[in-house]
Amino acid sequence: MQSYLCHRYQIIFLCLIEKEARNSHSVNTTLSSEIKRLILEHPITSNALLTEPAEYFEKTHDLYRFEIMLPQGETTFTVVETEPLSHETTLSRKTTVDFQKHISSAYLPEDVRKKFKKAVELHKAISDENKKIAEHKVRIDQLYKEQDRIRKNLEAAGTQTQQGQKYLARLAQQDIEIDEAQSAITTAENSAKDAEAIYQKYIHEIYFDSVGK
Repeated sequence: MQSYLCHRYQIIFLCLIEKEARNSHSVNTTLSSEIKRLILEHPITSNALLTEPAEYFEKTHDLYRFEIMLPQGETTFTVVETEPLSHETTLSRKTTVDFQKHISSAYLPEDVRKKFKKAVELHKAISDENKKIAEHKVRIDQLYKEQDRIRKNLEAAGTQTQQGQKYLARLAQQDIEIDEAQSAITTAENSAKDAEAIYQKYIHEIYFDSVGK
């Protein structure tokens, strides 16, 4: 099990991840009707903190010893150790996929999850504009290739023929389409820059309260 304790320093997102190791020991005292006193030994996990139970009877270099008073029957004794880990990442370098991975974590605090979802929305605006740019560039490339083919046909047909006039009209229409696509690219590039500025501003100003779960 993992839980998160998250802080924000400038645009650095720091997660102190608590990795929880839960071990259970089963003890059966059905052979006796008396309450038994038992000393149970549990190996210590390096760099981990004992969180359950709150106290131990004795501690050695590599063992916890717990004193248990057992009634008749089978009893389960649970020992929980928490190992603090840390993960630091620069939010401004995160992709939508990176944020989605964090969002999908069941242990991410809700405050952080909401702000990451907002980051995904803002980043998607950039991606949408870049997608438009790519599509327009593909269309322009297609039009140029088609014009090359039409010019070869025009050279064979001649400009004074009826077919030649049709080729000229198609070339003129395609020039208009190319100009429109290039204008659309300029518009999308400006929109992408604006969206990037909004996204970076949000990332630089994002703040997470110290939260734990």
